[in-house]
Amino acid sequence: MKHRLTAAGVTLGLAFSVSLASPSAHAARPVERTPAAPVVVAKVSGSAITLSSSSIRAGKITFKVVDTKAKGRALLQVLRLHKGYTPSDLQADIGTAFSGDLAAIGRLDDKVSWLSGAEATPKKNGWFDIKLAAGNYLVVDQDGNGFGQFTVHGTVVKRTAPSAHGASIITYTYGFDTTGKLPHRGWVRTTNKADQPHFIVASRVKDGTTKRQVARYIHSGAQGRPSWALKASSGIGVISPTKTGMWKLDLPQGRYLLQCFWPDRMDGAPHFFHGMWQLVTLH
Repeated sequence: MKHRLTAAGVTLGLAFSVSLASPSAHAARPVERTPAAPVVVAKVSGSAITLSSSSIRAGKITFKVVDTKAKGRALLQVLRLHKGYTPSDLQADIGTAFSGDLAAIGRLDDKVSWLSGAEATPKKNGWFDIKLAAGNYLVVDQDGNGFGQFTVHGTVVKRTAPSAHGASIITYTYGFDTTGKLPHRGWVRTTNKADQPHFIVASRVKDGTTKRQVARYIHSGAQGRPSWALKASSGIGVISPTKTGMWKLDLPQGRYLLQCFWPDRMDGAPHFFHGMWQLVTLH
């Protein structure tokens, strides 16, 4: 009996098959892929910054920094000025903040949203990725006179960003924390969980360099290049508290010293001299 098919059963099976093949049946919806973040190319010269797009839809945005200067390097910084604070105010305060002007440091901390950035040289482009809401933004070259503006419009759209594969650097008040294996070539997520802005300079050092050597150099007041320092370096721009940015490392494998030199709003000294440095390995 279990091998017998009734006429009714055959009819039902045929009807079911026909319904699947029929154009009137509910077709499976195609999987919608989240678009990748658009790439905005920022060409930095000695006097200007030219962006490949000056109006961008809100969401995750990847910046490619191209240094077209004849010498030196470029450090592109994205920022947003708060209401009532002008580009002239910014320029004046930057000029005195790094000389210890506490009032200027306080204004840079409180009246500017620092939203990350990246270094580039004529031989190597810089990359970073950030999520931006609608508004007007500035780009400046912290190692030159370049300046530019762009607008972000509309509501935030969902986009995919480059993957950091679990590698991250968290900045705290006068300290760093890392998660995962930091790549010598790849993306790293950075979040500021401190109460002041921070930036990161990653400088290569000899593999056997110890914390004691670094501390001894700092306390000695030496100004020259320490014997354990090597040439390779990279950096991410300034990031305000609660903000997150991603930057792409492209460095030799080995030992590196993470440092922050943002001026402290309490005494004007670079955060480095408050102990904001850490030895790490880039794999």
